[in-house]
Amino acid sequence: MKEIKLSYLHKGNHGGSKEHYWHFMLGYLLPSLHYIIKVSESSPASSLTFVFEDCGPVMNGLIEEMADLFSIQYRIEKNQSTNATNVITVPRWDILLRRSFFFLIWRRRFVTDLSIRNTRNFPKRVRRSITISRQSFQLKKDLLCVKDAILSKINNLETAPSAGMLLLKRSEMPAYYNKNGAALKKGYGNSRRSMLHLEEGMKLLREQEISATIYEPGKYSLVEQIHTFYNADGVIAIRGADLANMLWLKPGSLVLMANPMGKGSFHIYNYCCILKLFLVERLTETNFPSFLEFQFDKLIKTYA
Repeated sequence: MKEIKLSYLHKGNHGGSKEHYWHFMLGYLLPSLHYIIKVSESSPASSLTFVFEDCGPVMNGLIEEMADLFSIQYRIEKNQSTNATNVITVPRWDILLRRSFFFLIWRRRFVTDLSIRNTRNFPKRVRRSITISRQSFQLKKDLLCVKDAILSKINNLETAPSAGMLLLKRSEMPAYYNKNGAALKKGYGNSRRSMLHLEEGMKLLREQEISATIYEPGKYSLVEQIHTFYNADGVIAIRGADLANMLWLKPGSLVLMANPMGKGSFHIYNYCCILKLFLVERLTETNFPSFLEFQFDKLIKTYA
């Protein structure tokens, strides 16, 4: 049986870790699934085994879930060396999202505290090479392709009840990511950033007759997360890895994002453009802002 190893492209300290959800999903799992789908079209699935890299106990569970969903023969290899016949380095869509230029075309879709037009270096990088534009449109095509393939595997997708606006709650940090844990990059979830006073925020929205639910994606399987996001009206979140799940929102959904990073969220802008989501960004000077400081109820009524 032929084995194909799916290798994560390491980019040093600034390239993101496959052990963390955003980079794992968009830099490894989704492009790997896209490759598997394409290869399986020309080769019998029973003749191939796909070898995934170890991404830590949290992310490995998602590999297993997607492999089972697609009936993929696979194994997760913890050692750097491999016995696989071929080694394929999958494209880093998370990095490509930063280099792409969709937001320049679709900037009318965004309401942001950071002026996209005044960002000097990014358009220069776009003009530097036609290769970037080609990669951008290929990224859009491939991302939507794998999204459709995954959604086609989910049962009863249209019948799940809507949770309204999802107020995303970041998860507690598993021991694997603490300073004594085995993760290469420490920190996770609400140890890095978190939106405070979600309970009060949900109550406020409901008083304004806006359907809203506090939702912690990390507590659920990936299929359960897909169900919830697909049937939501939109999300309210602090900038972070949980926003990878915007992939499952329906086009036209509203995304309200608090950004404590002090710089433009180009990857988020481009992601929303590809997915045809309406993004409203608000800046904050703290990694732990209160939900109540942003007047999300008024934003929802203004932009929804």
